Amino acid sequence: MDPYVLGEVLGFLLIFVWLPYQCYHTGYFIASSLGNAFDRKPKSPRSQKDPIPRPQKDPIPRPARRKQETYSVEEALTVLQCDRETFKRYILEGKIRTFGENGKVHAHKSDVLKLKKKAPKRSYPVISSFDEAHRITNPVEFGA
Repeated sequence: MDPYVLGEVLGFLLIFVWLPYQCYHTGYFIASSLGNAFDRKPKSPRSQKDPIPRPQKDPIPRPARRKQETYSVEEALTVLQCDRETFKRYILEGKIRTFGENGKVHAHKSDVLKLKKKAPKRSYPVISSFDEAHRITNPVEFGA
């Protein structure tokens, strides 16, 4: 068999089979792209999700059940053993979920109990005057 025959057969297949096949798929892709670009049909409006997360419904359904799963502000303050400003900060930071009912504010019991388990941040007093008698000279003796 002549070695050039194999080249002629492959050349024939390349020109008359593979090339039209590739042109067909490339043309189909271009036609579908251009067809969508110049389509005059009005597009249906897509349903857009609200980008701002809205608060969900209160998971506690009935007011009769709220008494067991919530604390009033005063009860929450006694359980947490903190002042009102700290309690307001917890609410603003989202650590305690609250809701209003009949003109009173109620806090979710689970949130209050979670914060109760955490150790509070300690505030250390700032000494404005310094007395030389209270200077620590030997830190080892200070621990004794």
